[in-house]
Amino acid sequence: WLEGALEAALAAAKAESKLVFFDVGVSWCPPCRKLEEQVFTRGDVGAALTAKYVALHVDAEKGEGPELVARYKVQAYPTLLVLDANGVEKGRLVDAMAPEELLASLEK
Repeated sequence: WLEGALEAALAAAKAESKLVFFDVGVSWCPPCRKLEEQVFTRGDVGAALTAKYVALHVDAEKGEGPELVARYKVQAYPTLLVLDANGVEKGRLVDAMAPEELLASLEK
């Protein structure tokens, strides 16, 4: 996961010709924790994200989180967004899912 703000992720995506995988969650959300503990820790998921994406996690309640929640109209947690290097939304998944489901969705 990239440490930093969305603008840094967009710049890295542009430089590396990748998309941004943008995970929006909150610390008190059980499905968010499930993703963090059971899905994002898997090697196959990490490899898929690293290959095509700059991955960024933002806490919706801290730092730039509230502004990004408003900008991308996030209404539930977790929300997983795929953005192009200009910050334009290309895809959206809402709620926790099995690793296989996430990998299949990323292929689309």
